[in-house]
Amino acid sequence: MKTITLITDWNDDDYFVGAVKGYMLSHCPDIKLVEISHRVPLFDIQKAAFILKSCYNSYPEKTVHISGVRGFNNRKSALPVAVSYKGQFFFGFDNKAFISIFDDDENPEMWMLNNQESTFPELDLLLKPAAKLLNGEDINTLGTPVSEMPFVAKIRPEISAKFMVGNVMYINGYGNAVTNITRKIFEDFIEDKQFSITVLRRQNEITKISAIIDSPEGELFAIFNTLGLLEIGQMNYRLDESVGVGLLSKIRIEKK
Repeated sequence: MKTITLITDWNDDDYFVGAVKGYMLSHCPDIKLVEISHRVPLFDIQKAAFILKSCYNSYPEKTVHISGVRGFNNRKSALPVAVSYKGQFFFGFDNKAFISIFDDDENPEMWMLNNQESTFPELDLLLKPAAKLLNGEDINTLGTPVSEMPFVAKIRPEISAKFMVGNVMYINGYGNAVTNITRKIFEDFIEDKQFSITVLRRQNEITKISAIIDSPEGELFAIFNTLGLLEIGQMNYRLDESVGVGLLSKIRIEKK
C-alpha cells in the first residue's frame, strides 16, 4: 500500500483537513494517509521541518511526504517544490527550513513544481501533484528539474579546546529543549572528562547525562533522546517556561 504523510499548521478542526482527506480518498483510494500533525504553530516552518526530518526515515520506501506549512514572510513568494531523497518524495515550499531537511552528501534531486495562483496552495500546488505521482505519473511532467540543489548551511555546534556551544533546535511537547549536539559530537569533545552543561545562566547547570529521566522534582536533567540528540529538561516543569529557553538559545558545555 502506498503511503502519504501530511504535516500542517491548520489545527484538527479546520475544514482544510476534511477537504484534503476527501480529495485524496477520491483520487487515490488505495493509499494510506498518515496525518503526522496539524498542530504545528502558525507559520512555524522550522518546527515543521524538524518534525519531518526527525520521523521521515520511519516510513517505508517511496512514501510521499507533504509539508504544508509556509512562513509568515513568504506566503506569497514561496514556490512549490518536490524533492527525491533517500528513496522518498517530499513536497513543500522552497523556504530554508524545508530545504534544511536534506543533506547534500545524499544526492537529493529537486523539481520546481508547476505553479499557479491559488487560495488553497497546499491542495492545489502540493497535494494534487503528489496524487498524480502516487497514481504513476512521471515526476518530470509535474515540474522542472533543478540543476543544482540550493542547500542551506546547517547550524552546528561551535567547539574550542575547553568549550562547546550548541543551539536549541526544537522545543518538544514537554517543554524540553532539543539541541543540535549529537551523542558523537558530545563524546568526542568530552573525552571521558568531567563536564558542566549551562542553560542560559550559570545557576542552570547540569553535570551528568541521565540514562533515564528520574531526577527530583524541579531539577534540570540532560539525556540523549531517541534521535541521538542532547535534550535538556526540568523534572515536572516546562523548561521553556521556567528558564525561558527557546529556539536557537545557546547551550554551553565546559570540559573540566
